Amino acid sequence: MKRVALALIACVLIIAACKTGERADIGAPFIGGTEGITMEYLQDAPPAEVFDGGDFPFDIVVKLQNKGEWLIPAANAVITISGILPAEFQKTEASMQQNPTEDLLAMRKDAEGNIIKSNPVFVEFTGFNHAPSIAGATQTFPLRATACYAYGTLGNALLCSRKNILAPAANGVCLIDEDKQVFNSGAPVQVTSLREDPRAPNKIGFTFKVQYQGEGKIYERGSVCLDDRAVKDKVFVDVKTGLPGLRCTGLTQGGEASGFITLFGGEKIITCTQQIPSQSDFKFPVVIELTYDFEEDIQTDITVKSIGS
Repeated sequence: MKRVALALIACVLIIAACKTGERADIGAPFIGGTEGITMEYLQDAPPAEVFDGGDFPFDIVVKLQNKGEWLIPAANAVITISGILPAEFQKTEASMQQNPTEDLLAMRKDAEGNIIKSNPVFVEFTGFNHAPSIAGATQTFPLRATACYAYGTLGNALLCSRKNILAPAANGVCLIDEDKQVFNSGAPVQVTSLREDPRAPNKIGFTFKVQYQGEGKIYERGSVCLDDRAVKDKVFVDVKTGLPGLRCTGLTQGGEASGFITLFGGEKIITCTQQIPSQSDFKFPVVIELTYDFEEDIQTDITVKSIGS
């Protein structure tokens, strides 16, 4: 019996060890955070120094990892190398841009709150070679890798309806006139606040703020981060409650509860009204989906040394 007890204790310890690691709030629907993807160069790719003459090839390898909770299909991300003249390194303009070969999977958490990280994805640019001789002993060039990818955020809160919306009885199941707790999936654009208030005997209203909280640049979805004022800082907002009679103001080029916003100073406030079809006390969810293109970059230097005449 003693051996059996010891064996059971050992099994429990092994199972517990397998589940150790990063954990998220089990009561929250998302992991949260303000990151999209992270980028870094693989060690020695590019090298810090190379030589001219065309006999010293090197590669550039960019490591990408999705630290948020939105799937990025490989076709919806593009990595661009800039800072050097392609022909000087025996490359073409087209070869300086690539899609990843794999999807960048989202981070997620299981039912017990354990965080399941996404795998890194590597984008390889091969065959750089500085052919012409440089003037002088050394020349240093910047190497910038820029990622543009389609991303999104899910915001989630619970709204309240009462049998008497304008004058609810005390000690009800919920309150209408108050700030609501908002949960966000991990992403650089967030729903940072939401307040509900009564509007009419059969109508409630809510106001929420969309705010940029990451590091990078926001563009209209599908624009592929085009450097054009018309698409900068634009986010598509889609508000859903599952109930008929939802209308929002402050949105353009969409429907009654969806459309584009422009983040002035990194934020925008949107107001919605919801018809209530039932005269009873209940809570119901509102889901706010934000979609956009996002751009970020990393930069390093590469020094070309002369091999002499």
